[in-house]
Amino acid sequence: MNDAPVVTSFDWSVMEDGSTEILLQGYDADGHELTFSIDEDVENGGLEQMEIKNKLKSEKMYNFIDKSNLFYNKIVPEFRSKMNVTFHVEDKEIETKFLEEANNHNLINLKGHRSIGGLRASFYNAVSLEDVEKLIEFMEKFEVSV
Repeated sequence: MNDAPVVTSFDWSVMEDGSTEILLQGYDADGHELTFSIDEDVENGGLEQMEIKNKLKSEKMYNFIDKSNLFYNKIVPEFRSKMNVTFHVEDKEIETKFLEEANNHNLINLKGHRSIGGLRASFYNAVSLEDVEKLIEFMEKFEVSV
């Protein structure tokens, strides 16, 4: 099964001010509708600001994982992805419980890639810093509960 989003439409237009608006629409692996407008991000600082925000999201997550007594990451820091943060727990039963409870808190698609296993949080541009903080807060509470 493919976990990647499916783009069903692509449209672009030149605005009166000369900027270009690009609109992508599609569905995620669970059938939820996705819409992404690049023009909106340009208005909020453009690609440079998007890069800063994405770096901050992954750094917050890796900082939590690196200090955790339950979650860990196997990848040397300089080779870690900013987009797909992978992490693991030692016990498969705890991993299953984590995925179930996360899903109950509307934290979805955290199961790792089928060829690597473990867990994975994808921080695409549409994922906000607040979303990442919500995930970290859930992980902190889960760690204390096991």
